[in-house]
Amino acid sequence: MVFNMKNNKAVLIIVIVLVLVVIASKSLLQPKSNEVVQYRYSSEISKDYNNLKNYGKPGVAAITYDADCCPGTKQFFEEYNETVEQIFESYGSKISTVFINFGDIPENEVNNFNAIVKEHGITVIPAILVFDAKGEFVHLVEGPIVEDDLKKMIDEVLE
Repeated sequence: MVFNMKNNKAVLIIVIVLVLVVIASKSLLQPKSNEVVQYRYSSEISKDYNNLKNYGKPGVAAITYDADCCPGTKQFFEEYNETVEQIFESYGSKISTVFINFGDIPENEVNNFNAIVKEHGITVIPAILVFDAKGEFVHLVEGPIVEDDLKKMIDEVLE
């Protein structure tokens, strides 16, 4: 096959365009420093928990349960999860959040989950961990939440 100058320019342009597309797609997939990573339910507990702590903005982790057992427990967790989600959404991009479903922890993440529980002295599920922008642990809320108290804790780390 014989290449002339026109073919070489066309090939070069195609290569450049492909390289730019790859670079652009990688940069679009990486969080920007002013964006906040938000998760619904985490299946990569260690990764998401560490991202939350190291993102450079306040973060809140909810350790909860998608209950499908007795009606009373199911209703409690449905209401709890909805309330926590609404609180998180009210802060928008000001905080990073992660939900960890105690009832659906992948086998390869059990040790990571247990390490988080031990590190923060969690004894009751549901629990909420609040971190400041430096990733320092600030508050633990175990059991039912009082909305205003949780909002005060989040507001405190936003100051």
